[in-house]
Amino acid sequence: PTRRSSDLSAATADQPDPVYRFYDTRTGDHFYTTSATEKAQIQATIPTFAFEGTPWSVPDESAATHDVFRFYDTKTGTHFFTDSVNERDIIRASLPNYTYEGVAFEAYNEANGVGHITLERFYNTQTGLHHFAGNAEEAAGILQGAAGPGWVDEGKAFTVHIPSDTMLLS
Repeated sequence: PTRRSSDLSAATADQPDPVYRFYDTRTGDHFYTTSATEKAQIQATIPTFAFEGTPWSVPDESAATHDVFRFYDTKTGTHFFTDSVNERDIIRASLPNYTYEGVAFEAYNEANGVGHITLERFYNTQTGLHHFAGNAEEAAGILQGAAGPGWVDEGKAFTVHIPSDTMLLS
C-alpha cells in the first residue's frame, strides 16, 4: 500500500521523511517507499528485495510540494514512479498492465532549499526499468556502464531532500 508522508507516525513537520530503497535481485528493479511498515513487511516476506538504505528523503505535503505517483507493472512485477500528471494520465489511459497505486510521496516544487537535490531519471532500453540517481557519482557510474548496458539519461526527475546522517541506514 502507498502512504503519503503525512500518514507516517514517525514523520514530523520539520524533518523530511526517509525514502527506503530496495534492489530486487530477481528483476533488477529498484523499489522506493516512505512507509516503515511496508519496509518491514518487504524485509520479512520478499527475500529477493535487498535493502540498500535511505538515499534521499521527502517533505511532508505543503504548498511547496507536489505529488509523486506510483504504478505497479503486473507483467514485470516492477514499479514505476513519476511526478508528471501528464505522464500519469497517459500511463493510466494506455498501459493496462500498469496498476495505479496512488501518491507515493511528495517532492519539492523547486530546488532552492538547503539540502535539496534533484534526482536524475534513467531508463534501460533493454530491460524497460527506471532508476533514480541521487548524486553525480551514481549518475556518472550509470552512464559509464557500471549498472550494465542499455541505460539512457531521461533528465531531471523530481526534487527531494538529502537524508540526514541518522536516516542513511535506518
